[in-house]
Amino acid sequence: MEENRTGEYYNTIILRHAEGSYTKKQFKNYSEGDCIYGPNTDPEELKRWTYDQLNEAKAELAKYKCTYDEHPDCVDVEEYALEYCDTNTDGEFVNGSDYDLAEREEV
Repeated sequence: MEENRTGEYYNTIILRHAEGSYTKKQFKNYSEGDCIYGPNTDPEELKRWTYDQLNEAKAELAKYKCTYDEHPDCVDVEEYALEYCDTNTDGEFVNGSDYDLAEREEV
């Protein structure tokens, strides 16, 4: 079995979190991950690691689940993901990004 090699070329891993509420019509065009990396999003940073701490980062992500809670008039979304990217010595974003979303929680 081949190991997931996502992010191996980046120097930084960031745990991201975002929430959103979408009308049923908006949600028809929604793809998992849009709350984290879709247009006009600004997910919060929860934690950061260097790439050699990949196992620690994946263990932290495993503590969270993405949820898509449907209501009569809307869908509430909460997503978590690891972002793999390059940062400079000041920790500022340089380039990237690849993502691993947390598992989906069935509600």
